[in-house]
Amino acid sequence: ELYVMSQCPYGVMAEMAMSPVIEHLGKHINFRLEYIANVDASGGITSRHGQPEVDGNIAQLCVQHHAPAKLMEFVMCQNQDARNVNTNWKACASKTGVDSAKIGTCISSGEGRNLLKASAKKAADKGVQGSPTLHINGKEQRIPRMPGAYMTAICGAFKTPQPPICKPTKVNMIFVTDKRCEKCKKYEQSLGMLKQDLRGLTIQKLDFSSPEAKKVLKATGVKMLPAFFFDNTIKNDK
Repeated sequence: ELYVMSQCPYGVMAEMAMSPVIEHLGKHINFRLEYIANVDASGGITSRHGQPEVDGNIAQLCVQHHAPAKLMEFVMCQNQDARNVNTNWKACASKTGVDSAKIGTCISSGEGRNLLKASAKKAADKGVQGSPTLHINGKEQRIPRMPGAYMTAICGAFKTPQPPICKPTKVNMIFVTDKRCEKCKKYEQSLGMLKQDLRGLTIQKLDFSSPEAKKVLKATGVKMLPAFFFDNTIKNDK
């Protein structure tokens, strides 16, 4: 369960990161988008970014309910212009092959509002307040909004044998730096992020003064450091 608000930029980032994970793991997991909103005693619904966000939440929940297989494709389309999720749903429905008439009826009939009320109650009952919040097997996950990090967390949560796609793909990388370069050190921090996204990454760190580094730099013509070099194994990681 990924709890979001349809116009929240961080929620949009999380959806973008989750989309390729769903593409690879979709048939092996039960994935849902849930929405954070406020429902008052009279049934009125508000959201942090205003009425357009409420309407966007409803449109996305209607697609999740009536065309679940198209959900992430539809949301990715909307996220290209997240400020207008309240109005671009019809164009995105047409683009992604979703029945816009059915979604329109869901939005206008009150069905969509009921879906949002139920989703908001689920978020409230679980104490979810921030967008995005990821739950796997009912437990909150505090991990980077990156495809590899999501993939690792979901694959690690299987109580049955993991799907074959969960097996990390070996990727080779050479990192060439200069031990005298103070500014280069901050780039080394990105190596950890790369390992989260490329789960089978093997890194060979070289100082530019070494024969191996000089060979790589000469072969590639690279003159600025630090430098990251991947071989053809990078093409094998989906």
